[in-house]
Amino acid sequence: MPTRLPESALKASPRSSSPNEGLPQTAPDNTDFWVVCLCADWCHICRDWQATFHPLVTAHATARALWLDIEDEQFDALNLDIETFPTLLIMRRDTALFLGPVPPVDEHINRLIAHCAQQDAATRGTATEQALAAHVWKTFICA
Repeated sequence: MPTRLPESALKASPRSSSPNEGLPQTAPDNTDFWVVCLCADWCHICRDWQATFHPLVTAHATARALWLDIEDEQFDALNLDIETFPTLLIMRRDTALFLGPVPPVDEHINRLIAHCAQQDAATRGTATEQALAAHVWKTFICA
C-alpha cells in the first residue's frame, strides 16, 4: 500500500507562496506545463488516487502537478459543472490543452501527459476550458 502524504501537502493553497510548497519537485522551477487534478473531497476515487497523482505527474520532466478541490470557494464564480471524477486539466501557462474526466490508470495518464507535452499553447480548447485554465493560473499558480 502506498504511503499517503498528508492531505494538506497535496492541495494547493492560494495563500501559500507556491501551490505545491513542501512537495518534492522534479520539474524545473520555470516550467509552465501543469497537470491539474480537479476533484472533490467527498469522492472516494479521488481520495484513493491522491497519493499516486503527484509522483505520476512529476515523473515527466517538464510537468508540475496541482491538486484542487473544485468545491473550494475560489471556483464558485465559474459555475463548474464537473460530474465525473477525477477530471484533469492539462495546461501550458494559462491555456488549456486538455480538460476531461480520466480513469486513474497510470499508463493512460502517462500517455495523455506525454501527448499534451508535445502540444504548444496555440492548441486551444473551448471558451469554458480557457476560462478555467486562466482562473487556475491566476488564482492558484501565480498567487
